[in-house]
Amino acid sequence: MTREFDPQFGPFRLDLAAERLTRGDEALRLRAKSFALLRYLVERPGRLLTKQELLDALWPDIAVGDAVLTVSVSEIRDALGDDPQAPRFIETVHRRGYRFIGGLRPPPGLTAPAHDTDSPSAEPVMVGREDTMEQLLRWLDEARRGGRRTVFVTGEPGIGKTAVVDAFLRRAVAHGPAWIVRGQCVEHHGVGEPYLPILDALGRIGRGPARERVVDVLAGHAPTWLRELPGLIRAADRRVLDRVARDGARERMLRELADAVSALAADRPLVFLLEDLHWSDHATLDAVAWLARRPEPEPVLLLGTYRPVEVVVRAHPLAALKRELALQRRFEHLPLELLTEAAVARYLAARCPSGPSAASTLRELARAIHRRTGGHPLFMVTVVDHAVRRGWLIEREGTWQVSAAIDEIVTSVPESLREMIEQELEQLAPDERRLVEAGSVAGVEFSAAAVAAGLDEAVETIDERCARLARRQQFLAGLDATDWPDGTVAGWYGFRHSLQHQVVYERLAPGLRRQLHQRIGDREEAAYGQRAGERAGELARHFEEGRDHERAITYHEQAARNALARNGYHEAANHLFRALRLLERLPEGRERTRRELDLQAALGRVLMVVKGFAALEVGQAFTRAEALGTEVGDTSHRFAVRHGRWIHHCVRGEMRVARALAEEVWAEAERAGDPVKFVQARVAMGITLFYAGELSAALTHLEEGMAHWPARASASVGVDPGLTCRRYAILSLWLLGHPDRALEQCQTAVRLARERDSPPDLAAATVFAARLHQYRGEPRRIVEWAETTMALSREYRFAQRLAAATILRGWARAAEGRLAEGMTEMREAIAAYRKTGAGDDMSYWLALQADIHRMQGDVDSGMAVVIEALAQARERGVGVWEPELHRLRGELLRLGPAGDAFEAEACFREALRLARAHGARSLELRAASSLVRCQPDRARRRAAGRLLAEAYSWFTEGFDTSDLAEARSILEERMGKL
Repeated sequence: MTREFDPQFGPFRLDLAAERLTRGDEALRLRAKSFALLRYLVERPGRLLTKQELLDALWPDIAVGDAVLTVSVSEIRDALGDDPQAPRFIETVHRRGYRFIGGLRPPPGLTAPAHDTDSPSAEPVMVGREDTMEQLLRWLDEARRGGRRTVFVTGEPGIGKTAVVDAFLRRAVAHGPAWIVRGQCVEHHGVGEPYLPILDALGRIGRGPARERVVDVLAGHAPTWLRELPGLIRAADRRVLDRVARDGARERMLRELADAVSALAADRPLVFLLEDLHWSDHATLDAVAWLARRPEPEPVLLLGTYRPVEVVVRAHPLAALKRELALQRRFEHLPLELLTEAAVARYLAARCPSGPSAASTLRELARAIHRRTGGHPLFMVTVVDHAVRRGWLIEREGTWQVSAAIDEIVTSVPESLREMIEQELEQLAPDERRLVEAGSVAGVEFSAAAVAAGLDEAVETIDERCARLARRQQFLAGLDATDWPDGTVAGWYGFRHSLQHQVVYERLAPGLRRQLHQRIGDREEAAYGQRAGERAGELARHFEEGRDHERAITYHEQAARNALARNGYHEAANHLFRALRLLERLPEGRERTRRELDLQAALGRVLMVVKGFAALEVGQAFTRAEALGTEVGDTSHRFAVRHGRWIHHCVRGEMRVARALAEEVWAEAERAGDPVKFVQARVAMGITLFYAGELSAALTHLEEGMAHWPARASASVGVDPGLTCRRYAILSLWLLGHPDRALEQCQTAVRLARERDSPPDLAAATVFAARLHQYRGEPRRIVEWAETTMALSREYRFAQRLAAATILRGWARAAEGRLAEGMTEMREAIAAYRKTGAGDDMSYWLALQADIHRMQGDVDSGMAVVIEALAQARERGVGVWEPELHRLRGELLRLGPAGDAFEAEACFREALRLARAHGARSLELRAASSLVRCQPDRARRRAAGRLLAEAYSWFTEGFDTSDLAEARSILEERMGKL
């Protein structure tokens, strides 16, 4: 492979002429064959090179085995400090060969700002990054041929990520027609709303020359997204959009986005760029993951940039996504490094071309700049520009000269980026400096109209100043134009670097910052009028920082509703928490109490999803809301709050409290005569009776709830009462002896949850499916449903569902013979379940743990777990699983000394008694089967067999399930009859 420069990766360089590996100025020891092997790998990055190919290429005339490769690869890894278990440079493909994964870089360079010009189209100076650019263009060519690609360009602030992608996009368009869809993630001082960068990207392209085609695609394939972009909606589309569901369900939005991307890519290749993913909200990251995992071959290049340090410091979920995509080989990584001294010299030579007389001085200046800046591109560019502005670097007759001492030039560089940006800011004209300060309050990107409002000046004046700064490439870049609903048209601008925005914003005096936020908030609210809710997140930030607490609270509430419409549960919770904190600053009185009641009631419902039903914060929110309602005599939330308290105490396993609350909820529903409340009361009564073991009564309530839940009724925060009834009906039906009906209900519950497109309900439906298959004794199906639940729960951080599904998978693995693995997983998952505060199903989970101890023959451990489970069941009033616990205790006693046989039989008989009292035919069958197996003589066995035959004869379905098959086998083999 012919190269202009020696190959470089990480801190290493292959010196091809000298045939040596270097790190900085240090030469690293490698044998000639090892160097040749490393060079062969590096010159074919990303390719799997088989062992045979490597042997044929490097040892062509010698009969050698694989061992020579192993020795050379080991030597190379020692030199590179590469861990074979977590490789950064050389990946072993088991039994096949090796792959270089280090990510090549040329001698680093960048796209830097050109000198001041009035031409908005002036091309910036470009040095370095040649191989990076070529690689991006190769991937684009592959995308043009239908080879979908996902690429992350990474590096520290100011490293030149935006410069690289800007240059790439210019060349991409020059190489042929392409859609360029570009969005920017921004850091919020408050709480952002989901999908804003993607909405930004779609809005930009929708306002471009291809507006009609883009709007056609959105209307046809992504109407939920088009609804979020009111400025693009045509009159002809409004009727169609009115028929589109308004809930903005996550799965629907992701599917629509993918469909829209596919439709656009069918016209011409599409480059979808999202910048600064380290500031992305969770929803935007979901969309990135969705698009990256798409298996269909399409001409799509998904390009993202981010700062690795920010991802680590913030513990951003992008890190987990990157690891997952890496395992699936779904993305390419292009890390941008700091500049070498040679790269700084090339930049300076391109920026300030000089004649022979000044060349050596400029090289010396480049060396000094590199030493002072460490090769940080943004530092370096600012130093050079500063030198030009100060006249230390001056152009005379077409050539540049250094007119000041080099020490003077470099010592003027600020010690920190903050100081550098502040110095640059101070060099602006006073009116321009005020503009940039107001712009920092408006946002990383902003409308000139917002800044005009902050400064109380004409929009046209501010627009012209912004354009002038953008042309000079000082602080701002011109992005587009924006239309506000009131007809205001102004330019859309953004800070050239987000760090500039941060430094400028933080240096503002508190009083000025407050005044600017208030003015900008007032203007945007007026501009959007009745549609101000669309900007709720931004308006909440402006009014919060402007100390207009009343309006800030209102917009935080609206922003929470906006987030929930997109399944942004965590964002919604953050907005509600901020609103509650601000509420404390309002005067005490009835109105404040009433508003806190609204917020606490809403927060309790959201926290059930975010924290789990049993979390203490959920109980605190609902308890506080109930107290507030009593204080002001407001009954509007009374039913919902009591129902929420019932859920909280029920899931915590505090069934006596839960039963009292369920009865209150039932009485309240009867008084209200509201069919929706009546179904919710059925839920409360049905589930409470289920855990008490009153199964027939429970099923009656649950079936009534299913039958009468209005099909189009809105559920509270993702929890559908009709589906909740159906889930618990599944368990009740199985226990009552209807395994096939239970399976039918299970299949229906999963289908309906998927149709509703509600992550909380889908996670609940799938974990209940896993639980039913555990009842039925079907380990493979348990694993399938449990892992579906686990994936969903990790994505949405449903801790309780994740723990429950993991417990079930642990039991399934043990049932398949992987006892130690299953027990380890179960113990960890039960500990995680306890941390959620949930206790309703704890006796069931402990029964599963005891069952694994039984499989292992560990009587003492199993007995301890059963005793704990029985104690908890009695203490909490959870009687539904007591028959099974007594049966398991008997099975463990059977494994012990022979003297325990009598006590074991007593346990089985107690299990029979309790199962009959509950009407739990399935548990009665299990207990009877165990009783027959434990009988020492024929007469007692036959007597017990009559009990088993009676229990078996009751069943009319489910004869393929493990319990019924085992009972039939016992009756045939031990009793001589069926």
